[in-house]
Amino acid sequence: MKNQIKRTSGFLLGLSRSQKRWLQMLTDGAGIVLVLMVCGTISWSMPVTILMVAAAAIAAASVAMMNARGVYRAWVRYLSSSTGLELLSAAIGITLAMSVVQRIHTGDWPGAASALDVFSLVALVLIAPRLATRAVFTWAGDLEREQVAIYGAGPAGRELAAALQAGSTFNVVTFLDDNKALHGSSVMNITVRGPDFLPRALENGVTRVLLAMPRLSVGRRRRIVEKLGEHRVAVQTIPSFSDLVHGRSVVDQLRDLTALDLLGRDIVPPIRELVEHDVRNRVVLVTGAGGSIGSEIARQVQKLQASRLILLDHSEPALYQIERELRESPVASATPVNAVLGTVRDAEVMKALMQQFDVETVYHAAAYKHVPIVESNISEGVRNNLLGTWSVASAAAEAGVESFVLISTDKAVRPTNIMGATKRAAELCVQALAKVHSRTRFSIVRFGNVLDSAGSGVPLFRQQIAAGGPVTVTHADVIRYFMTIPEAAQLVIQAGAMGKDAEVFVLDMGDPVRIMDLAKRMIHLAGLEVSNDRTEGGIPIEITGLRPGEKLYEELLVDGTEKKTRHPRIHMADEPSLSLIEFTRLLEVLQRSLAAGDAVRVRQSLLEFPVQYSVPLNNAQSVQSQ
Repeated sequence: MKNQIKRTSGFLLGLSRSQKRWLQMLTDGAGIVLVLMVCGTISWSMPVTILMVAAAAIAAASVAMMNARGVYRAWVRYLSSSTGLELLSAAIGITLAMSVVQRIHTGDWPGAASALDVFSLVALVLIAPRLATRAVFTWAGDLEREQVAIYGAGPAGRELAAALQAGSTFNVVTFLDDNKALHGSSVMNITVRGPDFLPRALENGVTRVLLAMPRLSVGRRRRIVEKLGEHRVAVQTIPSFSDLVHGRSVVDQLRDLTALDLLGRDIVPPIRELVEHDVRNRVVLVTGAGGSIGSEIARQVQKLQASRLILLDHSEPALYQIERELRESPVASATPVNAVLGTVRDAEVMKALMQQFDVETVYHAAAYKHVPIVESNISEGVRNNLLGTWSVASAAAEAGVESFVLISTDKAVRPTNIMGATKRAAELCVQALAKVHSRTRFSIVRFGNVLDSAGSGVPLFRQQIAAGGPVTVTHADVIRYFMTIPEAAQLVIQAGAMGKDAEVFVLDMGDPVRIMDLAKRMIHLAGLEVSNDRTEGGIPIEITGLRPGEKLYEELLVDGTEKKTRHPRIHMADEPSLSLIEFTRLLEVLQRSLAAGDAVRVRQSLLEFPVQYSVPLNNAQSVQSQ
């Protein structure tokens, strides 16, 4: 049946425009003659000869009239109400013409019932073929279009359905909605059903679910996405409510799921006093401003109306991108922006920068963060992450900066890699300076992975799935904590406002995520299955082994204890520290090792710091020369 419909619609579509018009005119003419012959013979008892001549003349005149009025220029697939009225008018005209013939032949007008029979049958033969043709095209079109379900029967879902039905790509089969009061009802002639109907919808050909819930909380959206991930169905969503309201997107601009959809949680509203304390009407310097965290801190600082924002980065492209974005922001006029191209390792530049702009708050986000790369480039990692922190923090202390915040990482806790060791040593640096420089409030903020940051797992998995796999996971049991970049930046700003004596603030990262489960969920949400055979259409997952210095799981505390603060997602840890004399003594040894250009000696000097470094079994390899 489906093949027959496709062949019929294909034949009709293959005709030229003039051929389609002639086919319509011949169909109408034949239908009119047939109706008049039947009615004239049965109801009006007219002689066949007279009836044939009259029927042919009336049919020819009617077709000519309809052609003159543009009836045959209308597309049958898009039969409009105006075309329908023209056809009904033609039926009335034909009925009147036949009545005149009856009057001339017999001297009497036909009865009302007879006239009504003619009108009804003529209208039927004119309209019915067009409706049937449109139905064939519509059915054939629906068969060709991708069958989808819309999750959310609210205003956004209805608007999305209307936009999709008007196009030629998707056919909306059903609405899915959590609201039981809507179940069984019809919206735009589409039935609303509960989420449990999805398996049956998939059996009936649905291949994609479109999320149309822009107002939904992040946590609720994530739970729905997790539930959908249990099925082999592709999932996309419409833009956020904010994007829709501000005109940045329209409702039918579908997008793939982001890391926020997959792993995000609802953000706790900021405490206004904390979020504004070190930023509003202050001169703020952000180092590493072109990076994932640094750029988001810069965005939020601008929105909080700092008196001046200074962006520092050693990457010209990254610096250009964030500077341009901030200058084009709607709130750009309130906060002047200065982009400084340079490195935190240059102590003299850092001192001059602090004094030139009279910096009041520093967010130090500049660091090398990619574990395997730092592992293979030890000296550069030490220079940037540790000596760079010493340079910026010392300059801030000498310039009397009011607040200095070091962005740290969970990899600094009992590190198994050079990157983590350098970050823990950087924490010790800030703690040591805080002991002798009371004018500056030093603080350290430690947290885990951020979603969709450069080099993180979610974008990589998405690329690998799009390429057909394999999706690479380092270990079947590896787990990680995740936080969105905006939430992390917001919490960093608030934690810094609470800092006094180089406290280590630990951000609440929520529940840990098993990376293998994340990879499987992303494959399922792409409408695919996990498989070891790509020829079957599945996506294989390949275990590559832990990378040098990588842990199965990360920690956030050195000694396992923490205290609550004013903010429910910011905790404070009491970590061991060094005096400034102890720290500078170790730093001098490390600097001599760097000057000697000996990577093995640099590693050994770094491990003289009390960072609790341990070399994992998978890192038993020779250290490359730097």
